[in-house]
Amino acid sequence: IEPQVLLLDEPLSNLDAKLRVQMRDELRRLHDQLGITTIFVTHDQEEAMTTADRMAVLDAGVLQQIGRPRELFDTPSNRFVAEFVGSTNLLAGRSDNARRVFIAEGFGEIPLAGSASGTAISVRPQAIAIAESRDTARVWFEGAIEESEFLGEFTRYGIRVGPTLLMPHAPGTRRRPARRAPRSAAPCPWRARRPAP
Repeated sequence: IEPQVLLLDEPLSNLDAKLRVQMRDELRRLHDQLGITTIFVTHDQEEAMTTADRMAVLDAGVLQQIGRPRELFDTPSNRFVAEFVGSTNLLAGRSDNARRVFIAEGFGEIPLAGSASGTAISVRPQAIAIAESRDTARVWFEGAIEESEFLGEFTRYGIRVGPTLLMPHAPGTRRRPARRAPRSAAPCPWRARRPAP
């Protein structure tokens, strides 16, 4: 049998984490070796990001965005895609394209790489750095660390900035900052061409 198209519907869903990674790599190797167009259906965003040349994100059967994994991650077309393709912090506000800034409620102005529209901006957890002193090359928000979870490869923090709880990721470390100790949260430059509507 040499199918023109191969459909794989959640093929790894019943495997443990380690075996999933091994089988994911094997499926990718077979795909590359055989050259068969493959449609891989999954609800696991990590599987989608690592196996796909191109991804399609659907919500209730309606296509939301199609493109390369990096494109969907860096420039989601809407709020659903931003939240589905990886973790994100959504900041409400509005775009001011004349000044190339997004005015985020409770945060102020955030520079944009280009024009945008929408009522929220997606900031990935990896794009937020935690620092004790200001760096004028970055956008700064004062906040207080309320929680932290050591997850091995990274630590997930909860930083309160006004009424918003930002959830940045920092490289894995066993050193825990004091809970509720005032710290500064400094978002690193991020790509924000199109805030999620």
